[in-house]
Amino acid sequence: MLYPNIVTSGTFTFPPTSLSQYDMACGTAAQNAHVPGSYVAWLSDSSTNIADRIRGLPFASHWRRTDGVPFANTIDDIALGTLLSEPRIDEFGQDAVMADPSLQVGTGTTALGKIEVGFDALCSAGNIEVGMPAMAPSKGWTESGYLPCGSAVVRLYCFSFGAM
Repeated sequence: MLYPNIVTSGTFTFPPTSLSQYDMACGTAAQNAHVPGSYVAWLSDSSTNIADRIRGLPFASHWRRTDGVPFANTIDDIALGTLLSEPRIDEFGQDAVMADPSLQVGTGTTALGKIEVGFDALCSAGNIEVGMPAMAPSKGWTESGYLPCGSAVVRLYCFSFGAM
């Protein structure tokens, strides 16, 4: 089965009102591109690690980019840095990094899939951790720097889950 992993073509500002706001944005992006599945955004807030959120979801594994290239097999593989490719393909199958080599993605998350304390997705300290897809498999795909909230315009990583 194909469980897509995408970087959104659209951009978002932080902070959201809740993580579920951006989970829904991921689902809408996929639906608009006719990519199946339910989605969770790769975001951690001040009390929730994305790794734990994903571990609690059914059929959350064996992700592939929308171009069919494998991204990662399990959340534990991601936490160990065992990525099979860069998460650079958007929901339409386009290479987002080719279009924008300096592309940044809001994460609030360390490479271990844990909260980046003080730089989480709800901007508890005024900044958010960002990643750059082209920096995979190093930790830079999810933690490469910080941007001030309110003015940060970034994309999202979205992971599918559930039976298809």
